[in-house]
Amino acid sequence: MKSEVRVGVFPKFSGEEFDNFTALAEKLRADYDFGHTLNAKHLPRGESSVAGPVIRLFKPFDELFVDSKDFQVDTLEKFVEESSIPVVTIFNNDPNNHPFVVKFFNSPNAKAMLFINFTAESAESFKSKYHTPQPWDHREDPLPQLLEHDEHPSEEAIRIPN
Repeated sequence: MKSEVRVGVFPKFSGEEFDNFTALAEKLRADYDFGHTLNAKHLPRGESSVAGPVIRLFKPFDELFVDSKDFQVDTLEKFVEESSIPVVTIFNNDPNNHPFVVKFFNSPNAKAMLFINFTAESAESFKSKYHTPQPWDHREDPLPQLLEHDEHPSEEAIRIPN
C-alpha cells in the first residue's frame, strides 16, 4: 500500500457515528480517500479483531495505521488531517513519496533533515530501521524527520561513514 486510506468500520450503516463519518468523507473526499465496511475482515492484512465503530487510517509511513473512536466531526477531521502528516519520510525521485514530502514541508512543526546515500553499504541497517513500524505517537509532537537520498553527498551534508 503506497497511499493513505481512511476506513470506517461500523456495526450498521446508520447512526450518529456513520452519519458523521460520511459527512466528513464528503467534505474531505477531494483531498483524502475514504471507505467503509461492516466487517473488519475486509481491511488490509485481515484485521478482523477491529470492532466498530472505529475509523482506521492506513498509511505507508510511521506506525502504518492509527485508529480513532471519537466521531465528533471536528475531532474526526483533526484526526484525519494530523494523522496524515508523516513523522519520517523519504525525499527522493520516487513520485509516490512526493505527497508525503509536501505534507512534511507544509506542517508547522520543527523539522530535521538527514542526507544519506541509500546505495552505500552502511545504509542497509538504517533503512531496515526506517522501514520497521515504530510505536511512536506522532501527536505527542516528536521532531519530524526528512531523509534525502543523496548519491553524491557534499562536504556540508551529514554523512554516515562507509
